[in-house]
Amino acid sequence: MKANDKVMITDISIKYFRSITSMNISVSDLNMLVGLNDVGKSNILKALNLFFMGETDYNEKYSFENDFSKLFPQKSKKAKEITIKITFNIPSNYKGTGKYVWEKRWRREGLVKDEITTINGEEISPRSRIPNLLRKIVYRYVPAVKSREYYRFLLIELYKAISSAVDSPLVTAAEKFSITLQEYTSALKDLILNNIGMNSELSLPQNFSEIFETLMFQTSTSDSKVIVPLSQRGDGIQARHIPIILKYIADENYKKSNSRGAVKVYTIWGFEEPENGLELLKAFEMADEFLDYSRKVQIFVTTHSPAFYSKKEDKGVKIIYINKNIENDATVALVNPEIKYIDENMGLMPFVTPYIVEKNKQILEIKELLKSEPFLDTPTIMVEGKSDKKYFKMAIRELSPKLFKMLSNGELRVITNEEGAGTTLIKNWVFAWLHSENKSKMLAIFDKDSAGNEAVQELKNSGLYNKQSGKTRVKVIQLEPSDNIIELYRAKMLMPFEVEHLLDIKIWEKVIAKKWVQPRTSVELLAAYKKDLPRNKTMDSILDESIANKEIRETIANFNPHKYHKMDICNMVSDIYDRGQVENIFKGFGNTIEKIEKFFVK
Repeated sequence: MKANDKVMITDISIKYFRSITSMNISVSDLNMLVGLNDVGKSNILKALNLFFMGETDYNEKYSFENDFSKLFPQKSKKAKEITIKITFNIPSNYKGTGKYVWEKRWRREGLVKDEITTINGEEISPRSRIPNLLRKIVYRYVPAVKSREYYRFLLIELYKAISSAVDSPLVTAAEKFSITLQEYTSALKDLILNNIGMNSELSLPQNFSEIFETLMFQTSTSDSKVIVPLSQRGDGIQARHIPIILKYIADENYKKSNSRGAVKVYTIWGFEEPENGLELLKAFEMADEFLDYSRKVQIFVTTHSPAFYSKKEDKGVKIIYINKNIENDATVALVNPEIKYIDENMGLMPFVTPYIVEKNKQILEIKELLKSEPFLDTPTIMVEGKSDKKYFKMAIRELSPKLFKMLSNGELRVITNEEGAGTTLIKNWVFAWLHSENKSKMLAIFDKDSAGNEAVQELKNSGLYNKQSGKTRVKVIQLEPSDNIIELYRAKMLMPFEVEHLLDIKIWEKVIAKKWVQPRTSVELLAAYKKDLPRNKTMDSILDESIANKEIRETIANFNPHKYHKMDICNMVSDIYDRGQVENIFKGFGNTIEKIEKFFVK
């Protein structure tokens, strides 16, 4: 079934049902009834339960005394009755597409009106299949308290869904089991016949609902082989099963009614407080599930959770804020208010929900990352870009036979995002690796610049990084300075540097000649100079005086690699290395390679 092919409610009108005196709301695929306790949110779901199922609360029949509104005007001459009017949209794949109104009224004596008309109030042709289509709709009401009795009911509904087909494999399996059972207990049958003269043999019941009612889900986690009945799990784990089971039942009912000429069965949910018993992160996951399910099943939920109502801007979602009229305590509805308004009225500070939503977004991004190739459980070095990856592979080959052997044997790899990485992505990869269950070691290498400093500080300050159990499996480092950069440090010039700054000075002379560089800015140089700048001297004169080595001064002290020429530089270095034209070309990488070797080599 396509999302736009479902029969769905577009408008609901309720009069004099419990705390509702008069309410008219337009609805969508996923409708979230948000509000404080005791304002009447659940009465909307119960009104729908009365309309479709003849019940109000779960397993509780309609009672005029209990369900007719106590707020009905005492002096009114109108008839005391509950009225529920629902407008449906029939999609274009049906003959008779358009909108129809189904109205029901209840008085003390029971249901007094049950009528389906066109949107204009006209009668429908007796040959129309629309009334039968609407009357086939199944409404699933899920109470706020998910008792064991409710779970038993759910299992019976599951049995009805999977056994409705004539050729159900359950029937065949039951017949085989009954034959086996009778053969195994034939001696018992003979004893009964000999003693009381009556044929009596064991067999399964024709209706499996009583058996299904006693079934249980046996559960285990991905990291444990221990089997635990679902009934012994926490409320949150049990609650997560409910929408999945309901969706399965809805799919089965629709599939079984999909034969030619059959009237299709559509399902609508009225789900109270699905977030009950869930941690906030799991509530976000469930909200995403509900959004996905609502493409095929129309859903109404009551909720207090920002995990749900933060979905306000998603397609097909409608937020209905429920409150009480201060004059008469009647339940009233405000459709699609601003999130800030909801936060303030729910007692949440306006900045809390955006923060939670942003953090959840980051977690979802990390989960997506975990599905990708970088997170194979193998020893890994992560670097910021394609050129960095190529440099480190060459430097390892030149400087570390042990690491090079590991690379050659597939026991170690150097990775980056081949389409462009950068500091932020590598930082997120580290967080994702920390969230993963990988046992292998991972080392992330950042440049020694402001972006690298910030990323490393954020990672090292995180609880995930600091609470690694046992021997550290995830480590973040920055490039170690070469001898040339150490000379700058001695001159009190704490220059930020990238991987290219570790290259030999002869390489830098070639790079500058090709104009693949950009000068360091005066701001950068001033920030790097860790002494007071004399008023009578320029930055150039300070560099001349401080840095004795002219080659260093005129290359890495004054220039950065141009961001658009990084691969040009790297390819040139690779060609020079292959030809052996410069000795000790990767000497500047020595301190960093030594750190890598200490981490990976036992």
